[in-house]
Parts: sequence; structure tokens; C-alpha cells
Amino acid sequence: MLAGTVLLTGCSERQEASTTLPTTAAAPTTEALPPLGPADMPMPDEAREQTAQGAQAFTEYYVEIYNRALRTLNTTSMRELSQGCEACDQLAEQLELTASRGEAIAGGEMRIVASTAPHLRGLEADVVFDVAQESITATVGGEPIEGRTYPGSQSTGGGGVLRWDDDRSTWVLIQWNV
Repeated sequence: MLAGTVLLTGCSERQEASTTLPTTAAAPTTEALPPLGPADMPMPDEAREQTAQGAQAFTEYYVEIYNRALRTLNTTSMRELSQGCEACDQLAEQLELTASRGEAIAGGEMRIVASTAPHLRGLEADVVFDVAQESITATVGGEPIEGRTYPGSQSTGGGGVLRWDDDRSTWVLIQWNV
């Protein structure tokens, strides 16, 4: 009981208030990452994480970027988010050629219908997924171009390889097998 009383009385002595305020050190802040992707469809934060979940989120985002390019014929983001990817470059070139002819694309939207967790290997990630793509038609003036309609399809065992770009804090697609 005496020990408890000593502790309590030690806290009850009068002390003068300090005349100075404690200094506050600013907590370190992490700078926001510069945005990637189109202004109306920025890359989600989770797609910019160097994790298996980040690789999966990036893959899903890239498919949406491809779908956007089909609608707009603007391949800028496809190209910015791929590097040395032959299939990506070929798809972008086809869309750019379509635009240069004054044509448009109807349909063709791609979606991932199944996937396995990405496998990380250092700065690379292997992604495996199955896709379904709607039928696609090249049009001019809103009318289908004869011989330029292709049926929808579904492929299994597709995928790709991503590489981490440390300078931009993002994955980039270096191989796409769809």
C-alpha cells in the first residue's frame, strides 16, 4: 500500500508549465505516383505494386486499355505500358492503320474469364489467363466493311510476361500470348 501512495503522491506535486512548445518533426510522406494511363482511365494504385496481386491488377488494366484502344483507336497507353512486346505492337499497328484509313472498330471487347495467380521471378511476372473476345467488325461510316468481320472467340492458356519498371513504379507487358 505504501508503494502505491508514493507513486500517487509523486504525480501530484506542482510543476511549472514549460514556456516552450515541443518541436514537431514532420512525418515522412510518400509522394504520390505520377498518373499513368489516360486521364479518364488512370491506372489503379494496386496495379502499381510489385506483388503478385499488383501483376494481376496490371494485367486486368492492360486488357481494359486494349478495349479502350479498340473504341478510340488511340494506342498511346497500350504503347506506354508495353515494351518490346511484339503482339502488343502488332495490335497497336493494326488499330493505327484502321484509324489512318478513316475506319472504326465495332465490338471486339476482350475479357479475362479465368486466371491463375501470377508467378513472380525477380523483376518479372508470368501471368496465365483465358480470354473471351466478342466478334469484331471494321466499319466505315458506321457500315461494316465486307470481309472484315471476325467471329468472337475464346482462348485458353494465354498469358504473358510482365517486367517491373522501377523508374515509373509499374509493370509493363513484354510478351502477350492471346
